[in-house]
Amino acid sequence: DAKLSIENADPDAVEGLLKYAYTCEFEFGDVAAALVFAHRYEMSNLVALCARRILDGVTAENVADIVAAMNLYLEHEEVAKVLPELLDIIGQDRKLMDAAMR
Repeated sequence: DAKLSIENADPDAVEGLLKYAYTCEFEFGDVAAALVFAHRYEMSNLVALCARRILDGVTAENVADIVAAMNLYLEHEEVAKVLPELLDIIGQDRKLMDAAMR
């Protein structure tokens, strides 16, 4: 039996990654975590999808994690395309800006 060990991983994120790998269905609660795994396992289409989806779920609670994740993967073309849009969203909302700077 083959076994794959995924270290430092949220079980829901791993389940979402496997579901996407087999069905191309996107079901992630934490899109920033999905971006990390997509990049780690070189799933370029999923990286692009995560980068776009991140824009839909920015909150004061997750903005710092989202910015950190996006900054880690700026070398990916799709992430680099989305970052200016993310910064615009943050810049237009005082609560997001305050949360991002903490």
